[in-house]
Amino acid sequence: MITSFFSLVNMRCRLTHNKATKEMLRATIPLSLRRLSSRPNMVVALCNSSGAANDTMSIDLDIRVMGPNNQLVTLVKNMGRKRSEPAQACLERIRILLSQQAAETASGGVGGKQKRNAGRTVDRDALMADCPPIGFTPRPDKHEADADIVTASMSNEIFWSRISSLVIGDTSIGVLYNCPTVTHLAPPQYLAAGMPAMCSDIRVLFSPSPSTDGLIHEWRRAADVDSEDESVVLSRHRVFIPTPDLVGANLVYRCKPVSAPSSSSNGDISAGAFEDALWTEIQLSPVKPALVRQPRWQRWLDHQKSRQQTSGTVFKVMSYNILHDDFCTSKHAKTKLYPFATDEVLNLHYRKSVVVSEIADVRPDIFCFQECGQTVTETFFRSAFEYLGYQVVYGNKNGLVREGCLTGFSTERYDLVGHLREPLVMNTLKSRHPDLAATICKDHPHLEESLHRVTSIGCVTVLRDKHANGRIILVGNTHLFYHANGCHIRAIQALLFLHLVNDARHEAQFELTQKEKDEAGVVLAGDFNFTRITGGYKLMTTGSVDEQNTCWEKGYKFWWSCDKGAEDSENADTKTPTSNADGIVVPPPGPPTAALRTHLESPLPPLLDAHLGDDTLHWTNYALSFKAIIDHIFVDTKNLHVVGTIPQPTDAEFSEGVAIPSAIFPSDHVPLIAELDYRHQ
Repeated sequence: MITSFFSLVNMRCRLTHNKATKEMLRATIPLSLRRLSSRPNMVVALCNSSGAANDTMSIDLDIRVMGPNNQLVTLVKNMGRKRSEPAQACLERIRILLSQQAAETASGGVGGKQKRNAGRTVDRDALMADCPPIGFTPRPDKHEADADIVTASMSNEIFWSRISSLVIGDTSIGVLYNCPTVTHLAPPQYLAAGMPAMCSDIRVLFSPSPSTDGLIHEWRRAADVDSEDESVVLSRHRVFIPTPDLVGANLVYRCKPVSAPSSSSNGDISAGAFEDALWTEIQLSPVKPALVRQPRWQRWLDHQKSRQQTSGTVFKVMSYNILHDDFCTSKHAKTKLYPFATDEVLNLHYRKSVVVSEIADVRPDIFCFQECGQTVTETFFRSAFEYLGYQVVYGNKNGLVREGCLTGFSTERYDLVGHLREPLVMNTLKSRHPDLAATICKDHPHLEESLHRVTSIGCVTVLRDKHANGRIILVGNTHLFYHANGCHIRAIQALLFLHLVNDARHEAQFELTQKEKDEAGVVLAGDFNFTRITGGYKLMTTGSVDEQNTCWEKGYKFWWSCDKGAEDSENADTKTPTSNADGIVVPPPGPPTAALRTHLESPLPPLLDAHLGDDTLHWTNYALSFKAIIDHIFVDTKNLHVVGTIPQPTDAEFSEGVAIPSAIFPSDHVPLIAELDYRHQ
């Protein structure tokens, strides 16, 4: 029996994942615990009335009271109640729950509910009599003329919004209504020592700002989750890198809304928390041992320690196709492209952590990713790289593809001047080279269609080097068309890309002086999808490609539907080009009858392939059925020179898992890394 000498000793607010709560909060994963930290004597009512699809709200209880014989009675309950229900019914339900819990506690923790289920009749009135009535106190700010009287006959939605406390006996219990709450988060699915971890897809309800930038974060050992000792907090940053001593430990991540982001110098938010905001906690999987570092990274790090000190203006540039998630998780990819790779190896959560760990190992000053997913950029990479001291600029491809090019740079070393992005497609060709575009439209409908349909883009990031007296660097990043017979398309895309880079040098909005333009270094990185014998490579490294180049022969072999099989043009309905609903030219079925042959001239001087003299570079793409050097870093030799390159993996390292990706290599490409320096003027 619970008598009138109730003494509330502790209260927390827990939200379990029952149906009502999930529907109201739109949560897709169960959260271990939401609670008020160091805020005793509280009840929390959450009512997401705007846009809710049902008449449900949540009343959250975690009550600890002293019952008869000084027994501690604990009630942990989430109630899903109808918003339109009279509050009196909800209050009576709380009284019944307290009485039932007291009876179960008195029986030693067993028998209360089980005995009732075994046929024991429980009289509702008797249970109500065992618990004193519950009173309430209106909120001071609700004493308007039309709201100065609060009664339990009101609906739950109105009642809980107008009271500041419940009163049970002599005890006053505070009430929070729609306090700022984190309602959803995705925990890191791969937690290992030395690898950055971060909870993503965090959603906040009832916060003045929808942004998740203003959150307090804490990482703790599970054993220390309730400790008030601040020294047990492992990190207060959204991103956390577990240390080796945490291997095997269970960790807890928790976060809490703040009224306004107020960051310290290291990015930790330590002030401005809502006094009534809820902590949201989730228990994480045990920390795994550190991943074995790529042997070549270790070789490079050993080499760095042993060599002589280089100039303080030397900088490292990385180019890396990191393999978009959609391209390796389909049934076709798993059975045809990467049948040797396990699901864990192909798992995005594993691969993205390895990629960030590689950046943390090598510490490039500038890195250029291709096939970088838009979603993983916003939910993981942007914050993870910010934690490591980088700013990133992302450009998504054309069309419905949700991947593109990401350029990152050290904020300690560089200031961002500006960024340009341009599709490497037919419409851009019409704008930049109308005569060439007119020829293609007139005589080469298959090529015109292909240039309309490709999704490739070029990105240029303009940086100012704070370690080199403000010298300007133009960093190009691209991923050209992939098809083996698309050499002629890539040559045209390379021309458009070079013009975009040249435009960045003269872009008015960047306000570069003539001296800065003249001395600007040019670095072009990317998955160009061409080898060193093709027209696109020749355009980059010699400055031109002529009509006799063999790349133009591919115009006979490639058309947009070629992989679906050539159609018999004799049976086609038409032998002339038409247009589809999007205005894209649809040529007659079957292979082209003519191939474009033209002369292309680069607007830039010839560029140097930074890895041309690297004897360790045999492949940059090491797939099951294709191995070639198709990724490149090109450098202008007027203002920059190549200091060195990071050695590539050996064939034995590549083939250890048949091909890549593997447990060590997170992509089917390997990153290229070159050390560059300025030619001092």
